[in-house]
Amino acid sequence: MNQQKASGLKFMTLPNFVTLLRPVFAVMAVVFWLHTYCWTGFIFGILSYGTDFVDGKLARRFGWTTIYGKYLDILTDIIATQVIFITFTVQGLIPLWVTLIIIGRESYINVFRALLNELGSGIPTSQLGRIKTFAIGFSLFFTVLKFLTPSPYMSALSFLFLLAAVVFSLVSAAEYTIKSIYNLKRLRRNAVETGTAFTSPGE
Repeated sequence: MNQQKASGLKFMTLPNFVTLLRPVFAVMAVVFWLHTYCWTGFIFGILSYGTDFVDGKLARRFGWTTIYGKYLDILTDIIATQVIFITFTVQGLIPLWVTLIIIGRESYINVFRALLNELGSGIPTSQLGRIKTFAIGFSLFFTVLKFLTPSPYMSALSFLFLLAAVVFSLVSAAEYTIKSIYNLKRLRRNAVETGTAFTSPGE
């Protein structure tokens, strides 16, 4: 019972609470957006995006990193990204092919990351991954502004950042896959040398 209580307290850390706000803010952004309160939706969208940076900073700064937080971050990332991109695609603001690539990449990497974490082979976010995150954020930012304040300038910025988001999504996914395969091979080699069991994802 004490262990369960400790686990519960460990789960309810401030970074995890901030992480839980991400899909909530994303859904609220979509609800306000669909009810034509576009600027309010815009603000909630920024808040949702901002939690992705705040929770990690808090966890590292105060040593509140938990296994719950890692999986929660993965789950909320997938939900928030899908909710916003699907909504904008249905409204014709973002091409379907862009949404399919972004959502496909995020789902693939996050699920793969969860499997690697189980094996103790987690890979930190790379510089390409960080650039991808910023590109996605700015692409959504200028897509909204393109709708709220239509102009060729906003349309061009929206297109350029969407294109950058796609390129960096694909490149960072390839980089992550290569690093993951290398790490899995290293773990398998170490397991053989030490005589311990090793099971790769899917086995």
